[in-house]
Amino acid sequence: MSDEKRTIAEAGAELLALEQFLAGQAPGSQFSYDAITEQTQVPMTQANKNRLRQAAKRAGHPDVTFMRGYGLVLASPETCVDILCERTGRIERGVRRINKIATSMLDKFGDAMTPMDKGQVAYLKAGTKAILSSVRQAREVASLRAENATASTIPLPLGLPAAK
Repeated sequence: MSDEKRTIAEAGAELLALEQFLAGQAPGSQFSYDAITEQTQVPMTQANKNRLRQAAKRAGHPDVTFMRGYGLVLASPETCVDILCERTGRIERGVRRINKIATSMLDKFGDAMTPMDKGQVAYLKAGTKAILSSVRQAREVASLRAENATASTIPLPLGLPAAK
């Protein structure tokens, strides 16, 4: 039945079942896709895996981490730094791709581009370098905070004041 098309009502019922399942769960809980299927009777098709994020948000768990091939972990005070580091890593990879594409475009089409277009690409490349610098700094600070119990001794990025 996982290959069949579902009606809007069936999809809504599955979303509701997933939401009700996640609503009673504690922050930091881990669930395999098999356990979710067993407890909700909702098969973990790709469409239903995609619905899990929406169900988690509606159930009061706005941040979850999906573990490829296994399941998901609900955010908690212990996992928040890991989640943020993972997401900044994704941003960093995306920005690096943009920078690589911009360099490739300039190398390939730079002679045929107008001065205005060349300037815009150069501006975008400069922007990606600034973003990369900020993301790397934020990720390093988050990693240091996770490693050390005394977070107040670690300098905050951009000269932000420490929490009191």
